[in-house]
Amino acid sequence: MQAATKKLPVRAILLGILAGVVGTAVGLGVGIALGSVLAAALHVSPMEGEAGYFAVAIALIVALIVTPSSILLTLYWRGIRGIWLFVGLIAVCLHDRRRYDCRIRSLVRGSAARSEFERADPPS
Repeated sequence: MQAATKKLPVRAILLGILAGVVGTAVGLGVGIALGSVLAAALHVSPMEGEAGYFAVAIALIVALIVTPSSILLTLYWRGIRGIWLFVGLIAVCLHDRRRYDCRIRSLVRGSAARSEFERADPPS
Protein backbone atom coordinates (compact mmCIF):
# COMPACT_ATOMS: atom_id res chain seq x y z
CA MET A 1 0.00 0.00 0.00
CA GLN A 2 1.18 3.47 -0.85
CA ALA A 3 0.68 6.38 1.44
CA ALA A 4 -1.70 8.97 0.07
CA THR A 5 0.61 11.97 -0.10
CA LYS A 6 -1.27 13.81 -2.79
CA LYS A 7 -0.90 17.52 -2.23
CA LEU A 8 -3.57 20.11 -2.76
CA PRO A 9 -2.69 21.98 -6.01
CA VAL A 10 -2.80 25.77 -5.99
CA ARG A 11 -4.80 25.77 -9.22
CA ALA A 12 -7.52 23.69 -7.58
CA ILE A 13 -7.69 26.16 -4.68
CA LEU A 14 -7.95 29.10 -7.08
CA LEU A 15 -10.72 27.37 -9.01
CA GLY A 16 -12.42 26.62 -5.70
CA ILE A 17 -12.26 30.31 -4.76
CA LEU A 18 -13.75 31.24 -8.13
CA ALA A 19 -16.47 28.61 -7.65
CA GLY A 20 -17.19 30.04 -4.22
CA VAL A 21 -17.63 33.55 -5.59
CA VAL A 22 -19.82 32.35 -8.46
CA GLY A 23 -21.74 30.05 -6.13
CA THR A 24 -22.41 32.91 -3.74
CA ALA A 25 -23.69 35.15 -6.53
CA VAL A 26 -25.88 32.42 -8.00
CA GLY A 27 -27.12 31.39 -4.56
CA LEU A 28 -28.07 34.94 -3.65
CA GLY A 29 -29.83 35.47 -6.98
CA VAL A 30 -31.77 32.22 -6.79
CA GLY A 31 -32.48 32.86 -3.11
CA ILE A 32 -33.90 36.33 -3.75
CA ALA A 33 -36.12 34.95 -6.52
CA LEU A 34 -37.24 32.03 -4.35
CA GLY A 35 -37.79 34.32 -1.36
CA SER A 36 -39.92 36.69 -3.43
CA VAL A 37 -42.07 33.84 -4.71
CA LEU A 38 -42.42 32.37 -1.21
CA ALA A 39 -43.25 35.78 0.28
CA ALA A 40 -46.11 36.16 -2.20
CA ALA A 41 -47.30 32.57 -1.73
CA LEU A 42 -47.21 32.80 2.07
CA HIS A 43 -48.85 36.26 2.06
CA VAL A 44 -46.00 37.97 3.89
CA SER A 45 -46.94 41.58 4.49
CA PRO A 46 -45.06 44.12 2.35
CA MET A 47 -45.49 46.75 5.07
CA GLU A 48 -42.19 48.10 6.42
CA GLY A 49 -40.19 45.78 4.20
CA GLU A 50 -41.22 42.50 5.78
CA ALA A 51 -41.38 40.75 2.41
CA GLY A 52 -37.93 42.09 1.56
CA TYR A 53 -36.44 40.90 4.84
CA PHE A 54 -38.04 37.52 4.26
CA ALA A 55 -36.58 37.31 0.74
CA VAL A 56 -33.11 38.29 1.98
CA ALA A 57 -33.27 35.70 4.76
CA ILE A 58 -34.18 33.00 2.23
CA ALA A 59 -31.37 34.24 -0.06
CA LEU A 60 -28.80 33.94 2.74
CA ILE A 61 -29.95 30.43 3.60
CA VAL A 62 -29.75 29.36 -0.05
CA ALA A 63 -26.31 30.98 -0.44
CA LEU A 64 -25.05 29.15 2.66
CA ILE A 65 -26.04 25.89 1.00
CA VAL A 66 -24.97 26.63 -2.59
CA THR A 67 -21.54 28.17 -1.88
CA PRO A 68 -19.91 25.20 -0.10
CA SER A 69 -21.64 22.82 -2.51
CA SER A 70 -20.14 24.60 -5.51
CA ILE A 71 -16.70 24.58 -3.88
CA LEU A 72 -16.92 20.85 -3.11
CA LEU A 73 -18.18 20.08 -6.60
CA THR A 74 -15.34 22.06 -8.20
CA LEU A 75 -12.65 20.45 -6.05
CA TYR A 76 -14.11 17.00 -6.73
CA TRP A 77 -14.19 17.80 -10.46
CA ARG A 78 -10.50 18.78 -10.28
CA GLY A 79 -9.66 15.33 -8.91
CA ILE A 80 -9.36 16.15 -5.22
CA ARG A 81 -10.61 13.20 -3.15
CA GLY A 82 -10.73 12.05 0.45
CA ILE A 83 -9.56 14.25 3.28
CA TRP A 84 -7.97 16.71 0.86
CA LEU A 85 -11.44 17.59 -0.41
CA PHE A 86 -12.40 18.88 3.02
CA VAL A 87 -9.00 20.51 3.57
CA GLY A 88 -9.56 22.40 0.32
CA LEU A 89 -13.09 23.38 1.35
CA ILE A 90 -11.82 24.75 4.67
CA ALA A 91 -8.97 26.63 2.96
CA VAL A 92 -11.31 28.24 0.44
CA CYS A 93 -13.92 29.11 3.05
CA LEU A 94 -11.31 30.67 5.32
CA HIS A 95 -10.02 32.72 2.41
CA ASP A 96 -13.53 33.89 1.50
CA ARG A 97 -14.37 34.65 5.14
CA ARG A 98 -11.23 36.74 5.58
CA ARG A 99 -11.93 38.66 2.38
CA TYR A 100 -15.56 39.38 3.27
CA ASP A 101 -14.64 40.18 6.88
CA CYS A 102 -12.18 42.83 5.66
CA ARG A 103 -14.85 44.34 3.38
CA ILE A 104 -17.42 44.46 6.17
CA ARG A 105 -14.95 46.09 8.55
CA SER A 106 -14.05 48.74 6.01
CA LEU A 107 -17.72 49.43 5.38
CA VAL A 108 -18.50 49.72 9.07
CA ARG A 109 -15.49 51.86 9.95
CA GLY A 110 -15.07 53.90 6.82
CA SER A 111 -18.52 54.92 5.76
CA ALA A 112 -20.42 55.60 8.93
CA ALA A 113 -23.56 57.54 8.23
CA ARG A 114 -22.88 61.16 9.04
CA SER A 115 -25.79 63.41 8.41
CA GLU A 116 -25.74 67.07 9.23
CA PHE A 117 -29.05 68.82 9.50
CA GLU A 118 -29.47 72.54 9.43
CA ARG A 119 -32.45 74.03 11.14
CA ALA A 120 -34.08 76.74 9.13
CA ASP A 121 -36.81 78.97 10.51
CA PRO A 122 -39.87 79.38 8.34
CA PRO A 123 -39.98 82.63 6.42
CA SER A 124 -41.98 85.31 8.25
